[in-house]
Amino acid sequence: MADHWIYIAGQESLGQFRETSRPSLGTWTTRKASKRGDVVALYARAPVQAFVAVARQCSEPRESRRNRGQWFAWFQFQPLGRDVRRTDAQARKGLADWGVLRNLQGEHKRIPDERQASLYRLLTAGDEKLAARLDRWSKDRGAYPASDLVPLRELPKESWDRAEVDGLGDDHERALSEEIAERMIRRREARLFRDSDGLPPNELEHHLVLGDGESGRADIVLVSRVHSNRTLLLVEVKKHAALSPAKNPVPQVLRYRDALLEQNPGWRVKPIIAACEYQDAVLRAARSARVERWTYNRKRGRLAKLD
Repeated sequence: MADHWIYIAGQESLGQFRETSRPSLGTWTTRKASKRGDVVALYARAPVQAFVAVARQCSEPRESRRNRGQWFAWFQFQPLGRDVRRTDAQARKGLADWGVLRNLQGEHKRIPDERQASLYRLLTAGDEKLAARLDRWSKDRGAYPASDLVPLRELPKESWDRAEVDGLGDDHERALSEEIAERMIRRREARLFRDSDGLPPNELEHHLVLGDGESGRADIVLVSRVHSNRTLLLVEVKKHAALSPAKNPVPQVLRYRDALLEQNPGWRVKPIIAACEYQDAVLRAARSARVERWTYNRKRGRLAKLD
């Protein structure tokens, strides 16, 4: 029988689920005692303070060889398509007296049987397809992904770093993006926007309209100085690029490339991934998609292209 949980993470980890309503498959941290079929509501801490997705664990957990004591599993993720605020949950009948909602921090929280119906009705309100999927998951029905889509051998390679690691602060992707963009400019591979370029503002966290009313922010967009044609360098930055939806930059940079091309006629776009560490599967996916891979050594300040 499935266990039901609230998994808590920062907005950086869960931000991707706020940009799309598409289902996805990926890895995530879990508990040693978790099992295939467990159902999870994903909650983003402050400043978001909202539920943003639901998920079903579709593999048994495996311990990371890189960080002992951390356990990872494959999950089927379904974004809610909207933020469901904690304050809305606290005001809902059947949840108002649930003390857990007053302190959604720290470790995973179990959802008691008597709270599940009220919480899931709130999360799926007005979305019959989402409600049906969550109902199937709760009853351990519905197909699991094929075994070749959830390779257990990848799980021990996973790792998760707390935000304060390496002194990068809460928004470590922004800090890495600033450093990488500066090096690209110093090496005369790229330059900042000029008024004559006719481009929207902000080379960092460049705003994009993705379609269906969704939006996103590309980590780095700069003008190439090494291409003869007018070319934008689109760089998606990760500390550790892995298969989990929050860490896999390949589908993200391809989606951002398409949006950049549509919004900036007359320009070409070169998609690039820059990461401090890569999971092998991400490198294979990037090669297949013809996305250039860079590695960034923060201690040495070295930015290098991979073969």
